[in-house]
Amino acid sequence: MVNKLLFVSIGTMFLMTKMDIDSDKGVSLLRIGYLASTIYCGIGYMWMYTVISSKNDRTKFLKTPASEGKEAVYEEKMKYDMQKLTEMFQQFATSFVFMAFIHFTMKGNRPLLFQCCLNPFNLIECQLFKIHLLGLDDQIEDLQRPWPAPNLFGAPSAPPQRKWGESPPQVADGAAAAAQVEVGLANSSTGGPNPPAEPASAEEKKTS
Repeated sequence: MVNKLLFVSIGTMFLMTKMDIDSDKGVSLLRIGYLASTIYCGIGYMWMYTVISSKNDRTKFLKTPASEGKEAVYEEKMKYDMQKLTEMFQQFATSFVFMAFIHFTMKGNRPLLFQCCLNPFNLIECQLFKIHLLGLDDQIEDLQRPWPAPNLFGAPSAPPQRKWGESPPQVADGAAAAAQVEVGLANSSTGGPNPPAEPASAEEKKTS
C-alpha cells in the first residue's frame, strides 16, 4: 500500500505542474473535483454500512490472544466492522471540515487537491471495501481480523516492543550447545550417565 500511495502522491504533484490551481477557473475545477470526491466516498461508506448490516455476520474471531493470565478476547465480525467503519467515517468527516477551513480561510488549494486524490484511494484500499464491496475472502493474510492500525503513510503498525526491564530471549552459545550434544551422545552410547559415587561409610573408613 505504501508503494501505491507513493504513486498517487507523485501523480498529484505532476497534476499540479500541469494545472493552474490558483486561477479562478482552476479553483472552480478544484472545488468541483473535491465535491465529487467527497460524494463518491460518502456513497461508499453508506454502501458498506448497508452491506455489513445485511450480512449480519455474528461469527466470532480471536481479537486478543490470552497472555499473562488474561483470557482471550473474542468479538463478532459485524460489531468489529461497524466499529472500524465508524472510525473511518469520523476521520473522513474531520478531514472534510479541516480542508474546508484551510481552503476558505488560508487559500490552501494544494492540500485540497491532495485530499481530493487521497480520499478515494484510502476508501478503495481499506479492508472493509475489499471484503464487503469487492467480495474478497476475509481469510486472506492482509484481510484477517484484527487489522493493524495504519500510520500516516498507510503502513502497518510496528511490532510490539519488549516491556521495560524485560530481558531479551536467551540464545544458547554455539560451543556450549555443541558440547551438550556431545555429552548427550556419549551418555546414550554408554547407557546413561554414571551415577554419583556414594560416600564411604564409617566402617570402611576404619578399615582403611
